[in-house]
Amino acid sequence: MSGVENVVLEDDKKPVADKTNTIYIMVKSNVDQTEVWFRIRGDAQMSKLMNAYGEAKQLDMQTIRFLYDSTRIIPEHTPDELGIEDGAEIDAFLYQFGAGYGRNHQM
Repeated sequence: MSGVENVVLEDDKKPVADKTNTIYIMVKSNVDQTEVWFRIRGDAQMSKLMNAYGEAKQLDMQTIRFLYDSTRIIPEHTPDELGIEDGAEIDAFLYQFGAGYGRNHQM
């Protein structure tokens, strides 16, 4: 798999005039270091981008966490609310369950 993919996210029901507020956002995986570029409207919910990323990577959305400037992204957020600008980078992390060794683990 190449390191860069492009995905376009636009709602065809919106008038053409509303599509001028589109930005490009790069989502970078912390697992395989791949980059996926998305085009999304500034007023669209981030859930649209998050779901498209999960589908593109064939991952369950419950296992992915998205961060922008070290702040966790909530699906209801919009790029405008988060201050995300054109060309910004979002980090995608796999959620890790558990903390590893138990308290009583002896080495």
